[in-house]
Amino acid sequence: MTTKIEKTLTDSPTAVLYGKRGADDTEVHPILVDPLGGLVNSAALSHKQQRLAYTASGQLEYVGEAVKGAAESDTVWLLHKLEYNASGQQIKRTIAYDSWDNHATTASYS
Repeated sequence: MTTKIEKTLTDSPTAVLYGKRGADDTEVHPILVDPLGGLVNSAALSHKQQRLAYTASGQLEYVGEAVKGAAESDTVWLLHKLEYNASGQQIKRTIAYDSWDNHATTASYS
C-alpha cells in the first residue's frame, strides 16, 4: 500500500492517503483519514461500523471500529482511547484490539 500524505492533520481536519482497496486492485485510490485515524469517505465506511463513548463532561473518550455485522462482544474491534490535557486539547491516543463491550474495562491500551 502506498502511504503518500497529501495534507497534514494540522492543515485540515482530514489527511489523504493513497492505497489499494484490495489485494486484486490495480488502481491507487484516495483514502480520507480523520484526525483520530478513522476512515471518513463513504466508500471506505460502507463495510464498517463505529461506536463512540463520551465522558460525563461530553468529551469523546473512546472510539471503536469493526466490520459491519460484528457483535459488540466480538473481539474484532479496533479501539481508540483519547486523553486530554487540562485545557481540553487531545494529547494522546492509544489503541487496543478487543470487544466494544470491554472498551472501558479490560481492554489493554498501548
